[in-house]
Amino acid sequence: MPALVFLDLDGTLVRSNLVHVALHHGARRATWVGRAGHVMGLALGAPGLAVLDRVSRSAFQDILFRSFQGLSEDRLRWLGEHAVEHMLMPRMRAGTPDLLDRLRRADLEPVLVTGNLAHVVAPFAKALGIARWYANALEMHRGEATGRLAPPLRTGANKAAIIRAECAEHGVDPEDCHAYSDSFADLPMLSAVGHPCAVHPDVGLREEARANHWPILDLDREAEAHGAFARAEALLEGALSNMVAG
Repeated sequence: MPALVFLDLDGTLVRSNLVHVALHHGARRATWVGRAGHVMGLALGAPGLAVLDRVSRSAFQDILFRSFQGLSEDRLRWLGEHAVEHMLMPRMRAGTPDLLDRLRRADLEPVLVTGNLAHVVAPFAKALGIARWYANALEMHRGEATGRLAPPLRTGANKAAIIRAECAEHGVDPEDCHAYSDSFADLPMLSAVGHPCAVHPDVGLREEARANHWPILDLDREAEAHGAFARAEALLEGALSNMVAG
């Protein structure tokens, strides 16, 4: 069994977060009045949500997901697939495909562990060829979302518990595993493995990473550097070919 690498999604592999998902879903409500009300409500409440997210990720998610109340399972499935195609994939960090390729070549199996929603994460994971993932699920009643999250929540210490359970189930030592995240809220997740890595970290996580000598990645900059190197390599190969031909 290969070692595991646990990956956060929002802010780590993609340049989006749960607020973007909520705005995406709200902009596709049945009526213009519903769409405008939903989008304006989120926009006006954004500063407060940002503060709440730093204080309590679970409370932030609980308030945000109330906006999904009344959506059917079929509608959520369609919204998730649409969000992946038109929002997550275009916002995927340039270096994400290369990172996943490097991890797999190092015999590390990727596992998504995210606070995003299952109906969004499922098609995203499928598109990237990631078989195993953990995400939040909306509580459903009589085929419609109640606006609440179904336990257990995929935040903080619960993410670390997922890692421990995954490692125990597959006979993998957590010290051999890796974890990637952008948020200080994921410190328990990062601390649960032997090889943590901060990706585009917020201020709190950047300080923690520096204090613990953890790697800090900028996937967008890495992709630019890789592209420049590839172009230079191609030019050199072309020049050498011309010299040989001459």
